Amino acid sequence: MSVGGTGTTTAAEPASSTLPLEARATIAQLRQAATAKDFAKLRSLMTGEFTWSFGGDANADQAIAAWRDDSTYLQGLRATLDQGCHRSAQDELECPGRGGGGFRAGLVKTPAGWRLQYLVAGD
Repeated sequence: MSVGGTGTTTAAEPASSTLPLEARATIAQLRQAATAKDFAKLRSLMTGEFTWSFGGDANADQAIAAWRDDSTYLQGLRATLDQGCHRSAQDELECPGRGGGGFRAGLVKTPAGWRLQYLVAGD
């Protein structure tokens, strides 16, 4: 797996360990908020135009409302972040999860810091 064009990672060096400190801090906060079901904290770490469904839903507030009723998303977020993330562009991170039809996530650097831009499952 290439990390920002700087080489490859190995099992001993997960991609997440090469991320900027601020990005790693945001990922840690996302994990903690998902575990605690702290929806206010989660929302503060998401972009406004947040993609969580392929049905055209691109709204963080809609995502939070749905996640309150379906903890699958919180479990998916934690599991995906635990699999590691890598840079896909200078200001973007991909967290591919386990691949296939499972969850995958992405973060983007904003003026407010790194924010979760999407969490989707499926093809």
